[in-house]
Amino acid sequence: MKSSRADIEVTRRLKEAMAPVNVSLIDHVIRAAGSGHSMVKMGLM
Repeated sequence: MKSSRADIEVTRRLKEAMAPVNVSLIDHVIRAAGSGHSMVKMGLM
């Protein structure tokens, strides 16, 4: 599975939105077609 540009953009926005309140996004798991894919494992975070 390959992450879409939208997946990557949502992850970036989540990280930015959480930063001011000192919350870290440690991974973003994309679920599709019965499987999950970690943005960290794909090297996208």
